[in-house]
Amino acid sequence: MISLRLLAAAALAISASAVGLFIISGGFESQAVQSPRVSLDMVTSGNSYDDITNTMTVGTIDNCLTSPMGNNAQHNHTVHLVIQNVEDLAGWQARLYYDGGRMRPSTVDYYPFRGGLLNPYFVSFLNLPIDPNTQARNNADGLTHIPAASPGIQSALIGAVYSAGPRTPAMSPDTPAKTPPDDSSYSAPSGGVLAAITLQVSAGQQGQSSLTIDIGEGNPAAPGSKLIIFTGSGVDRLDETFLNNSALGDGFHGEGVQCQQGGPLVTPTPAPPSPTPTATPAANDSDGDGFSNTLEQHVGTDPLRRCSWPPDVAEDGFTDISDLSSLTSNFGESVPPASVRKDIAPESAGDNFVDITDVSRAAGLFGLACADTDADGHPDDFDNCNTVPNPDQRDVNHSGIGDACDLGDSDADGFSDELEYFVGTDPGARCPASPTHDAWPPDFNRDGSVDVFGDASTFGGNAPFDSLIPPVSPRYGIGPDAHDKFIDISDYLVMYDYFGRLCSSGPP
Repeated sequence: MISLRLLAAAALAISASAVGLFIISGGFESQAVQSPRVSLDMVTSGNSYDDITNTMTVGTIDNCLTSPMGNNAQHNHTVHLVIQNVEDLAGWQARLYYDGGRMRPSTVDYYPFRGGLLNPYFVSFLNLPIDPNTQARNNADGLTHIPAASPGIQSALIGAVYSAGPRTPAMSPDTPAKTPPDDSSYSAPSGGVLAAITLQVSAGQQGQSSLTIDIGEGNPAAPGSKLIIFTGSGVDRLDETFLNNSALGDGFHGEGVQCQQGGPLVTPTPAPPSPTPTATPAANDSDGDGFSNTLEQHVGTDPLRRCSWPPDVAEDGFTDISDLSSLTSNFGESVPPASVRKDIAPESAGDNFVDITDVSRAAGLFGLACADTDADGHPDDFDNCNTVPNPDQRDVNHSGIGDACDLGDSDADGFSDELEYFVGTDPGARCPASPTHDAWPPDFNRDGSVDVFGDASTFGGNAPFDSLIPPVSPRYGIGPDAHDKFIDISDYLVMYDYFGRLCSSGPP
């Protein structure tokens, strides 16, 4: 009989080499201290695996491969992707930059070692631990997106997650071991081999001293290199904050000449410059709303709050017909009997009249909001989520925090209200109420379960590994970060976590 996991593998294999799985979340807490480094080892002879002791050894990492006898025809070299100084690893991905007309990754073997008679299994660092209860390993399920070869700078994304067994600290490998170790079934004191990568050297490269594979961040091509760490309560991402260029070791190759280490192939796109501070609109204007502190103290607004704004007499965040009507209702009156709140001009302390000066000042700001950071039509002081556009202001749990910003999980389905707002599911319902009710992020066919043909196949067919949102629909961005705008290892891992589950059972 074909297992559900194998059916899921077929369903999820699109441009990626993807395998569906069912992961049971453990109940332990990780005490991991991370200082990870991921490198290309271009000379693999120092790396080994002993199946008798279940020990993986990484020798001195050599990032420069010299081929003294140059080969001017197209040919291949196999290198290792290795990791060091990491604890409780549950998944990884690496962004590779290269010149597709010179040397490129062509295939990836996510099981770089094979066990012998005593341990006839495919082995990588990711599935090195052995479950003491079943004497079985997890699988190391690979995801690969390598574009067709083309001259010029290209990028590929490769990665893997472990599956088919319990997710616990003991089954999430460490290198070196913790003190004390949380598992004695394996040893990887000097590092682990994540994958064997076949590099294809194009014809005509003899004499090139620095053919380069650049392991990089997510700039200029997102997403970048990152790790997934088991934390005892699901997954946590160590993204570019940890795996920046200083923690990534590139690989170089000299074809027929001495290998020379080159520089990075890509230059990150610089962040836009910070805007040049402008002159304060009015003297002594602490909140920058265009009205001096002195005038605001005179009329009774707060000089430290931009949305406590002199022309907004109606106090709704806008200067509109309500404010002009209020001002003109007292037109020509002195203050008092007219309210000092309406004596908004001239600077700096009014003139104790409500006249054309005050009306003109408000009319000049007609239609404007005091501040609308996210440009969704709701001034910041009246916006329940002022960093993300949410014109509907939906707040399903009535917490005062809009769903678009709410990191809570109102329906306890394992997905935050913020993420459900982004993907378009109902944050107030764990299960669909009808065939048209989109309630649960991983349930794409809205039948209350996550299975092969309705969900895994839909996800794999519409959300290829290493694709951007858009053109991929936000509906498939189900990974932990609701706003990362791409499909990567995190989204696939969430899909794997929920495979085989019912919406009524809650998060794994």
